[in-house]
Amino acid sequence: MSYTYRDFEWIEERYPWLGVAYCITLVTDCESTELLDALTGHDLSSVTGLSAVNEQSWDYQDCVGTAACGTAALAIAPNNTAGSTKRILSSLSTGRTAVTLHRNVNAVSRVCIWTDSTEIADFDPLLGESALIEDRTVWATLMREAGLDPEQEGPQPDGKFHVLDGSLAVAANCTGVQISSEDLVSNTFLCGTSG
Repeated sequence: MSYTYRDFEWIEERYPWLGVAYCITLVTDCESTELLDALTGHDLSSVTGLSAVNEQSWDYQDCVGTAACGTAALAIAPNNTAGSTKRILSSLSTGRTAVTLHRNVNAVSRVCIWTDSTEIADFDPLLGESALIEDRTVWATLMREAGLDPEQEGPQPDGKFHVLDGSLAVAANCTGVQISSEDLVSNTFLCGTSG
């Protein structure tokens, strides 16, 4: 089954602050404690739901929350870059797949895909810009699979760019793991700081 941006449109409706800046990492066959240890150096309390992770990020700007998502682990860092370095992704992806979605406050976005310590792709989901020339083809294929037209200049026909929801569809298609609304509302997030 392929996921499209339509499967994730709920995320910015429910968490409008998340679309401003984030780092979301999804790692297959991983425990949330292992992911937290890889991304943080100081543990905070456990909280229920993504909104509570966001509340912690007001006191700890480098806050990261990790939770189980099926057999995968999910990390969400509001307004933070935890999980976006090649060193971390290479290590986390050993024997599995790791996908990181990153957007900063300047609206610069990245999708990074690693499998078994090898970088598969690293591109801007909106523009397809990449340091690797072959990523442009990978980007176009992944965007089409996510229900978006990579040849579209400007917003999609509905007037939106679908950066976050489209990127989440790419992550789901690369890992086979769909993040659900229920996961973000009711799961326990282990929190820590990346600084």
